[in-house]
Amino acid sequence: MKKLISLLFLLSFCNIYAQSSIFKNEYKRFSELINYTPKPYKSKGKISKTPESWNPELNTIYSLRLASIIVKTGKLPKTDMNLLEEKINDLAISFYLENKPILIDYYGGYSGCIKSPFDTITHNSKQVIILRFCHTCTDRSDELSQLIAIFNNRTTALISKN
Repeated sequence: MKKLISLLFLLSFCNIYAQSSIFKNEYKRFSELINYTPKPYKSKGKISKTPESWNPELNTIYSLRLASIIVKTGKLPKTDMNLLEEKINDLAISFYLENKPILIDYYGGYSGCIKSPFDTITHNSKQVIILRFCHTCTDRSDELSQLIAIFNNRTTALISKN
C-alpha cells in the first residue's frame, strides 16, 4: 500500500510538472507574439501625447495596452485618435501580410486565468492566432476594449476575404 501511494504521488507530481512546463512554453510564445513588430509595419508618425518612456511607435500588440492608458486620460486630440486608429489598422494588416493573422480576446475576471494565453483556429482555410489577455475583476478597461475592437475588426475583414 505504501508503494502504491508513493507511486501515485510521484505520478501526480510528474503530471503537475508537465503541465507547468507546457504553460511556461505557452506564456513564452505569448510574450514573444505581443512584443513582436511585424516586418511590413511602417510607422505613420508619432502621437503627440505619448510619453517618451513608452513605446512611441505603437508597433506591437502590447503597445495597444499602453495606448489605452493614453486614451483613458481623455486628453488625446482628435487628430491623434485618428492616427492611433490608423496605426492599429496598419498593425493588424502587417501581421496578416506576414501570414500571422491575430485576434485578441480577454479572459479571467472572477474565474481567474486558467485558459491558455493563446490558441489557433482555422478560418477560411487560414490559420488565425487567438491571443488572450488575462484580466482581473477590476482592470479591464473600456479604452483597451475599444482599441482591441479596431484591431479585431480589421483582422476579421482581412481573413474573411477569399
